[in-house]
Amino acid sequence: MSAALQRWRRDGVAPRARLYAFAHAGAGAADLREFAAQAPDWLDTAAVRLPGRERRIAEPLPQSLRAVVEEAAAAIAAEWRPHWPAFLFGQCAGGLIAFETARRLCALGLAPAGLILSAPPSPDQDFAGAAQIAASADFAANMHAMGALPDAVMADPALLDVVLPALRADFALFEGYRNPADAPLPLPVLAVAGDRDALSPFAALAQWRPRSGGGLRACEVAGGHLLAAETPQALMALAAQFVRERLPAQAPAPASA
Repeated sequence: MSAALQRWRRDGVAPRARLYAFAHAGAGAADLREFAAQAPDWLDTAAVRLPGRERRIAEPLPQSLRAVVEEAAAAIAAEWRPHWPAFLFGQCAGGLIAFETARRLCALGLAPAGLILSAPPSPDQDFAGAAQIAASADFAANMHAMGALPDAVMADPALLDVVLPALRADFALFEGYRNPADAPLPLPVLAVAGDRDALSPFAALAQWRPRSGGGLRACEVAGGHLLAAETPQALMALAAQFVRERLPAQAPAPASA
């Protein structure tokens, strides 16, 4: 398995589908552990780990969104199995990385079966000035005020010193990002928002409709911005239901998640 992937296996369980998850900006695979732990036995879940964190701490932090997407797509393609439908999940900015990775996989002839997004920014948003914002002195305070940086990190200076460089680097990845004006992805999309999320509210999810050639399902759950950490059980329940509905008819998943 690639160092870019972190998988928490369930011994002796044969998966029916795979879910590749991208954490929010600045986060590592560990931030998705609780979310992955809520997955049903038939859903094999792997977190995509970006450079410069956890087992990849010795590597330089990412400097190019394109390079991040290319590496993630290559890691997923290397273990692609036609009989295991693949789904991509992204939390916050990780949703845009998942979106672009899905686009890259489609270009390789490996179309995912669906895209699942939690509190995603719009792919048509203007990210001009992202690098300047990331470098500002009040960046951490602003991210915390918007709910994009957890209270526990802000309260621990040592932890903040570890997280902040990765957060700055990940945020700056979107400097100048422009969604290509091509056909929408031929995939169904599930987009989820927290009812207390002021940064990515439920109403904003409609902005993903033109980007989903397979239809958009928008849902709202109790919670703030980082749902994968705050309410992992509710978020995974929605994700698992979305996946289960799209499994091949000849190999249905169990009725319970």
